[in-house]
Amino acid sequence: MAAPRISGIILDVSDGERAAAFWSGVFEVDVAFKFDEFVFFDVDDIHLVLQIVPDPKVVKNRAHFDLTSGDPTELIERVIALGGSVVSAVDKPSYALTVLADPDGNEFCVSRQPSTGMV
Repeated sequence: MAAPRISGIILDVSDGERAAAFWSGVFEVDVAFKFDEFVFFDVDDIHLVLQIVPDPKVVKNRAHFDLTSGDPTELIERVIALGGSVVSAVDKPSYALTVLADPDGNEFCVSRQPSTGMV
């Protein structure tokens, strides 16, 4: 039996157009396609799918993205310029990251100094 692999990640959003513009800018990719309440992006080998839902986010995410970049400062500045916000910063001897939120409040991290366990 073949092991499963992650082919897509679904992210609930309230405003599809706003979220599409935000995530398109973050990942520097165009929308791959849209149908019904879904907006698809191809990011590396994974589909990022925005699902437009009427319910607002009210609690902390139980899962989130950890993003890396050759220039994490530039990425953080781009996220903010696109309408994201800084939630907090974590600075430990073994890693450093900035916790951000998209316009819907979905949290994600940008590694400023990846931990030794991250590739």
